[in-house]
Amino acid sequence: MAACKNSVAVGNARTVPFLHSGCSDKHKKNTQTKSLHIIGFTEEEVMRQTSISLDAKGSPR
Repeated sequence: MAACKNSVAVGNARTVPFLHSGCSDKHKKNTQTKSLHIIGFTEEEVMRQTSISLDAKGSPR
């Protein structure tokens, strides 16, 4: 699978998404919140990152 173009590699984690423009919904749902926690974002930063791109069903807003 091609890496998200808006991601960075962190340790043995696959990718860390920041803004997922152009990425599939499945990729977003699978990686977004978990990856943000891996690199030490605070809960507030995680919520800010995820709330701008996905609604409750995992669809772009």
